[in-house]
Amino acid sequence: MAQAIQVTLANGVLAHGTASEQHKQMVRRLRQADNLLAALTASDLNIASLVSCEAAAVTRNGEAASTGGELDYLALQLAENLDDAEDQDQVGIQREADGRAAREEDTYCNVLAVRFSPSERGWLFWFRKQGAASAKQPGWTEADIVTAQRLRIDLLEICLAQATEWRQAHTQAARRLAHDLSTPLQTLDMSSSMLKVEDERNIDLQRHILDAVAQLRQRVEQLRQLGRGKLP
Repeated sequence: MAQAIQVTLANGVLAHGTASEQHKQMVRRLRQADNLLAALTASDLNIASLVSCEAAAVTRNGEAASTGGELDYLALQLAENLDDAEDQDQVGIQREADGRAAREEDTYCNVLAVRFSPSERGWLFWFRKQGAASAKQPGWTEADIVTAQRLRIDLLEICLAQATEWRQAHTQAARRLAHDLSTPLQTLDMSSSMLKVEDERNIDLQRHILDAVAQLRQRVEQLRQLGRGKLP
């Protein structure tokens, strides 16, 4: 039997008003987190705490995490189905059971979704069950949608800050590596010139060393370009 899921997309709504204390606390935690998925679905404070729902989930880079740990697969399926639907306000999805036994995830019929990182297929999902108290509400409220949009903006800023920090660490590592390789390369170059060229074996060895040094110099120059923030 097919599962009908109604998805409300909050991507086009402008956040306004003041964030709740729970929201502010979560954002502070997210700014310090190494793993955003784990931080967003932690047991003590998570995205399900911000919106009236039965469960919530997040996807990013092909991975998923959910507040109950049971909706990861459903969240990944929704993220794939919604990739081309960001400009819409409502999306209906028919999910086939494929002959399998009924699962807990099949009872969720109403979803609020917001995408926070298109390049990483990063989505936030809030779920309501069929027949649950929250599902009897007349759709997602404006407050729910504004909360989702505000968290989206916060996550956009956090992801951008993480990407900037990663690029800086990457360029610094490239500069250090290029500098560390320069001295042994000079030593190899000087050592090869000291070989006696009368010996044929030494001539071959010298040629191989010089070829290897030339290749390594090219790699070092590429590292220097990366260290300057440029693609080689």
